[in-house]
Amino acid sequence: MKKIERFLLLTISLGIIITLGIALSEGVGLGILFEDEKFVDYPKRLTHKIENATKNSSFVSNFYLDRINFARKKLLEEKSEFLEVNLEKKTIIKHGDGRELEVPILTLGNVQGWGGTPAGLYKVNNKHKAAFSNAYGVYMPHAINFYGPYFMHGEPYFPSGQKTSSSLSSGCIRVRDDDIVKLFDTINEGAKVLVIDKENDYYSYEKLLDVEKPKLTAPSYLIADLDSGFVLAETNYNKDYSIASLTKLMTAVVVTENSNLRRRITATASMLEAFGSTNGIYGGERYGIVELLYPQR
Repeated sequence: MKKIERFLLLTISLGIIITLGIALSEGVGLGILFEDEKFVDYPKRLTHKIENATKNSSFVSNFYLDRINFARKKLLEEKSEFLEVNLEKKTIIKHGDGRELEVPILTLGNVQGWGGTPAGLYKVNNKHKAAFSNAYGVYMPHAINFYGPYFMHGEPYFPSGQKTSSSLSSGCIRVRDDDIVKLFDTINEGAKVLVIDKENDYYSYEKLLDVEKPKLTAPSYLIADLDSGFVLAETNYNKDYSIASLTKLMTAVVVTENSNLRRRITATASMLEAFGSTNGIYGGERYGIVELLYPQR
């Protein structure tokens, strides 16, 4: 497989996985912002190039995909109450009620250890003055749940009352005790939570109008710079398709975001009856969940 084909396959797979994540969180994920072409914001400096290039569909037309700024802009225009969590800047901003409240983030999840906080558009599901983590045996004060096992909370402590000294979390967002109380007391259940992992850097590419689209047999594709959001080429990128074996990748995403990967489970005969290869997995044997994410040989 050529390099460009591998790149295209990876790009399409990532796009589909991101879009599918939406359906699993009640349709509030960021991918829903791309259901209609009107949701794409075209930068002014590129608009004239797009208009000229799209007159001939065989030529590339360039634009930026900026799901983060669109989501933020839409929530602000609607004067919605929402929390803007910026993992890159390590800040949480509460919008709404005609005023802003900004607090710093103390600790984030360990991305390198499968403990990163998933970016997306969520909502405040519930609030607890003291939620207990069975996985880590600690209390999370003034915990605000926004997705699965993910919370914003104060400084966690053991049943003895001693605070933890960890500099990393398992994916939750840790805030100073006095700051989390401000958020806890003012945010309402149902309010949106916009989690941003990295904003577009808007790197500017030079565009030549005589550059033709790649000659591909795929009915839909998208080639984009994920750092800037700049779309180098696309055809029918918004069209829906059945996902076939990408279901396996989506299952892996859901598992990593909602399970303790250090947990061990016992493989049973019924598990091994599923369609597909289960080589290397044996009934009655115990495996770490993280081990099952990798192909067996």
